[in-house]
Amino acid sequence: MTLLDHLTAHTEEMTRATLELCQVESPSHDVGRLAEVAEHAADLGTSLLGRTPQWISEQDRPALYWEPLQGGVLLLGHLDTVWPAGTLARWPKPLRTSTTLSCPGVFDMKAGIVQGLYAMAALSAPPGCGMLLTTDEEIGSPTSRPLIEKAAARAGAVLVLEASADGAGTCRPSTRRGLLRLRRPHRHPHPRDRRHHGQHRARQSPLPCRRTCHHAC
Repeated sequence: MTLLDHLTAHTEEMTRATLELCQVESPSHDVGRLAEVAEHAADLGTSLLGRTPQWISEQDRPALYWEPLQGGVLLLGHLDTVWPAGTLARWPKPLRTSTTLSCPGVFDMKAGIVQGLYAMAALSAPPGCGMLLTTDEEIGSPTSRPLIEKAAARAGAVLVLEASADGAGTCRPSTRRGLLRLRRPHRHPHPRDRRHHGQHRARQSPLPCRRTCHHAC
């Protein structure tokens, strides 16, 4: 049996594991929910790989690290999502059909995490292969960046198992990624007689926001 045959035979099991992971909502700013999803992922990984991850906590934000041997292969992923708590209750049903899964975080990137864990398990969890899962990627990795850099520096290769659009192929390195802070100047809501220039023209006055922009893929 080939590796592909083995994983194909576990499709149903992988699908259930992905759906269960997605049903643990994990918005980036909710450290309580992030701890919950990290515990779920740790239990899944431990059952598949036969070894528990290091639980690394910085500013109450968890990360999971199955450390590979020096010079090995590191699979890199994140458990946080952009979706606020409560999204799942409003999500269109069904979450699963015969050919698709649709739920918060399935594409970015909980399905990839499950695939990575099952791939490692299919290879009998070799010590030369490990995984690092963070919980602040969607907000620019302000806490986990030093950890990622340290883990990547000791690895021979780093693979990020985040999905791409159909036909997009492999993501390549890009410098077009950053954290932007947008601010609007104060403007009187009704400046004299030029009301059409006022703040009440909401579509001309973007709200201040902070977000991560992804252009690499």
